[in-house]
Amino acid sequence: RITHPNVLRTHDFGELDGIHYISMEYVRGVTLRYLLDQSQRLPLAAGLRLGKQLCLGLSAAHVQGVLHRDIKPDNLILDPAGHAKLMDFGIARPISRTGLGLTQEGWLVGTPQYMAPEQLQGAAVDARADLYATGVLLFESFTGRLPFTGVTPVEVAYQHLQQAPPAPRSIWSEIPPTLEAILLRLLAKRPE
Repeated sequence: RITHPNVLRTHDFGELDGIHYISMEYVRGVTLRYLLDQSQRLPLAAGLRLGKQLCLGLSAAHVQGVLHRDIKPDNLILDPAGHAKLMDFGIARPISRTGLGLTQEGWLVGTPQYMAPEQLQGAAVDARADLYATGVLLFESFTGRLPFTGVTPVEVAYQHLQQAPPAPRSIWSEIPPTLEAILLRLLAKRPE
């Protein structure tokens, strides 16, 4: 149902001889993860362009009532012209679904480095959890590092739940103050 230039189009999904499949639009390009691994962080103009495209694609998903739940650099592909497409809706679910943020009782889904506090707690999640993850992705894109790191996923989760993120300015002193304020607001512990 999601048709937007910044979302990788899914054509069909199903099962054939017991094997589940998804057919999607083909995009020749690289993931944001690949770019960050090569360059550490994005230049300001490139990061702003990418952030805008991610937010437009995510908005299109949310308008259709879809919560992505796994926003991260690995799930954003860029074509040679620099057009970004959000992909991998494998753990997405309807926003309107009531209940907790668990897929199955006792199981959390997502990538801990990018999960919102309420998602890590197994609480009810909505579109704001995707915005938190977008904040983590953009923090990493502009500063070259994640706001929360640890040896184990439990350490990372604890930091998401209990610690304030470092000021982006402490990592990249030239960050525009407005951009820093946006990143810190996206990384607020309370969804409201």
